[in-house]
Amino acid sequence: MHKPFVSLNTQTVKQLADSSKVFSRGEEYFHSGAVAKVWIEGNKLFARVLGSNGKYRVTVEDNDDKFLCHCTCPYEGENCKHIVAACLAFLDRKDELLASAKRKEGEHDDLRTQMHTLDKEDLADLLVLSLKTHKDWKNTLLHELANRFKGKGAGTVNQKIYEEQFSNHFDRVREVLQEFNEYGGGPEEEEEEAYGGLQEIVKLFKEKKLNTETKRQFIDKMFHYYDWDNSGLNDMVMEAVFESATERADWEYIIEKLKTKKEDSSYRQSLIIDIYRNHLKDDAEYLKLRQQDLQYGNDYFDLVQYWHKKGEIDKAVAVAKEGVESCERGVDDLLEHLFNHYTGKDYAAALGYLKKIFVEHQNLEQYKRLQKFARKEDWKELDRWCGDLLEKEKVFHELARIHRFNKEYDKVLAYVLANVNDNWIWDDGEREQFADELIERYPNELVPFYQKRAERHIARMGRKDYQKAAHYAKKLKGIYCKRLNQKEVWQKFIDNIRERYANRRALLEELKNL
Repeated sequence: MHKPFVSLNTQTVKQLADSSKVFSRGEEYFHSGAVAKVWIEGNKLFARVLGSNGKYRVTVEDNDDKFLCHCTCPYEGENCKHIVAACLAFLDRKDELLASAKRKEGEHDDLRTQMHTLDKEDLADLLVLSLKTHKDWKNTLLHELANRFKGKGAGTVNQKIYEEQFSNHFDRVREVLQEFNEYGGGPEEEEEEAYGGLQEIVKLFKEKKLNTETKRQFIDKMFHYYDWDNSGLNDMVMEAVFESATERADWEYIIEKLKTKKEDSSYRQSLIIDIYRNHLKDDAEYLKLRQQDLQYGNDYFDLVQYWHKKGEIDKAVAVAKEGVESCERGVDDLLEHLFNHYTGKDYAAALGYLKKIFVEHQNLEQYKRLQKFARKEDWKELDRWCGDLLEKEKVFHELARIHRFNKEYDKVLAYVLANVNDNWIWDDGEREQFADELIERYPNELVPFYQKRAERHIARMGRKDYQKAAHYAKKLKGIYCKRLNQKEVWQKFIDNIRERYANRRALLEELKNL
């Protein structure tokens, strides 16, 4: 008998990942503690993984050592970093999780043995009682009944079971959405319950187990809660509506529902445009609506992608240029498109767009891109241009990062010590990080930096501030005693603090080990 997930190992996970880069990112997620929960049920592995937009749900199914994976994140490939992280979290506790799953199976076997001692009437009464009080159990039973009757010529029986499944899930989903809309949110576990119920309903529609009338009822009710717009679950609701559509008439019905409310018309219009382009494949209607709704950079980029996919490269470039000129913000994708288009064709044009990208994102990573792309003879002037821009925009921390990258440590030190006596920068964490990296090179110059921070924390008073003051004092001790060999100067400094603040017992307690 096949034992699920026994064969899963690190090499298998590497093969499952879309690429080595995806696997590496998944490793980082796992080591960062992003996997909030992982468990085994039968031949399925479930996990909850923290991501950039909340918590994603991961499912991995083991079908005779063939692993089918799914994640609720928007990744467009096959198996994402969240799936990798979930699998690695399982492997980290593999023996424990498999033992727990086996123990639960044993408990189920014992229960099954005991239930065999009941007669049919007692068993039927027990099942009916369970259905009245435990909806999750009812869902499980209905699912199993549908599987048992499948292919046995019991079409009417199956149809009733499917309708009962829908009603059971739909009732609970409506309860959650009603509650969330009334209170403006709710518990995370109820949100997950609603998501699971919607996915089961969508599955019934996709497998064409429910009629059109039921689907219209579902869509109408979902729009009721969507239009209420107070649950925080609108993306989940609209996703379920879109996934339930299986034919052209469904999409046309959804379009009419989107048109009924004027509020948030811009976003609704974008959904309608998406339907015409990606689901109805109606190019004429898409282009008409898209041309009428070009406000933001992503609107233009949507049209750029359309023309690019059609092979109309010149039109795509023209739209991208128009978008860059028309929009003040949100033009990142347009600039990237233009840079990629001109790379290898027109150096000056490509460089111009890469400079625009740097203006939008004034950071070390874009600086590196410029350095890598620019011709050697152009770099000196470009380097000066980058520095002048960052100075003008007062993006000093990124300028310091660039100086560190170029090993211009004296300029990094100047940034660290700039305005060292001004209160407004005293808790700048990045400045302190730079200082810590420079201790070996400039120990003497950094003494005032740490002294000032220690003194300011002491002045604020409070246990936490005293702890921070002790933290900086410890750094000063390292500089004086280990790097400058001035133990007597250190002793004079710490003795002076203890004398000045002799009545602050909490501070002295924090300093006692120095």
